[in-house]
Amino acid sequence: MAEQPYSQLPDNATVQRKSGEDSLCVMLIPDVEDADTLDIGGDSIDIFIPIHELVQRTQQCYPMDTFDYDRLYLTGKMLRLLSGDDQSTVVIGGSSYAMVGLKESHMPGAAINMAVNAQDPYYTFLTMYAATANKCIDTAIIVGGYYFWHTDMSDIPSDYYRSVLGRVNYPLFQRLHHFQGEPLQPIQQAYSDPFLERLFDLHKIRERIDGDLAAKLAHLDYYNDAYNPRPAHGMLQFPFREQPEATNARASGLRARGHNSNYHPGHLTDNTQEFETFLKQMGQKGVRVIIVIPPVTAHYRKSSDPTLKDSVYNALMPLQKRYPFTFLDQFEDPAFSDEDFQD
Repeated sequence: MAEQPYSQLPDNATVQRKSGEDSLCVMLIPDVEDADTLDIGGDSIDIFIPIHELVQRTQQCYPMDTFDYDRLYLTGKMLRLLSGDDQSTVVIGGSSYAMVGLKESHMPGAAINMAVNAQDPYYTFLTMYAATANKCIDTAIIVGGYYFWHTDMSDIPSDYYRSVLGRVNYPLFQRLHHFQGEPLQPIQQAYSDPFLERLFDLHKIRERIDGDLAAKLAHLDYYNDAYNPRPAHGMLQFPFREQPEATNARASGLRARGHNSNYHPGHLTDNTQEFETFLKQMGQKGVRVIIVIPPVTAHYRKSSDPTLKDSVYNALMPLQKRYPFTFLDQFEDPAFSDEDFQD
């Protein structure tokens, strides 16, 4: 991630820490060059520390990663929705398909995209509940492949899912669903800085940096030039359109088989029950629900297990008889060709 913005840190320009009879006075300054021009009242200041250096060294101790970014992105969007000033009428959620493939600015109306990495139906519904506290929201769009409806990241989670649970979802929703373990600390410390840690609470400083970034992300797309540039080739490390067919077939097949392994009838049953509850509540709020199965490449389709599709249809379609929702399946939509995809 790019270097993050920061608010003025800390509230006071000077900090004193005492140990027995010893005392040390520290002054934070905008830049090293400014030290000679400050009116410091004689020799009362022992150490000058540039603010940008304090922030930089804090970020070295508490480096930001994708889990931090996803949490702060969602935090910013929720704060925006709850501010009372946002006029968005459409909320988008679901898997990383929506995160990568949809931009708020490309939607036909005022929209807010709350999709981040590795979300399952349960946490997507929680996100939608939070979003629809804004009375302007009248449409909820949930995007995810067939495998998405078979996913429960809280049931014996992998290390990756455990990080998503503990560092992204739990701090926001205070719910672990089926997970029985202890959640991870949201902000991870990588290094120590003994000198600065005696003078400042670096964890608190990192929290202030986080708050500033969340406020900025509230009005940005997930991928943006300021803090998180869009990867050139989607989620791949090579240009999909420029590779031989055999290379693309192998990569797509590997991805599809990974998604096929998500097949879990028990998770699908639980998610269908959660979806019915969600539909009831959205109906009471007058919010239209649209489920989108996104398009994929021909290579991916060839390796996708048809059992995933059949089971999702068998689970979700009966609900349409009781609850009005739109089901848009673009998995085999002929309007899309492989040239339309980054990965």
